[in-house]
Amino acid sequence: MNAKIILITGSTDGFGKITATELAKQGHTIIVHGRNKEKAATV
Repeated sequence: MNAKIILITGSTDGFGKITATELAKQGHTIIVHGRNKEKAATV
């Protein structure tokens, strides 16, 4: 598999968070973007 670098907006809650987590588990590098800095750091 070719690992990708992926930007996900709205990734601090809901579907965005789930998507970011699942893609990271698959070995991709995820760039997390969200309005809440603390939530983004946790994800």
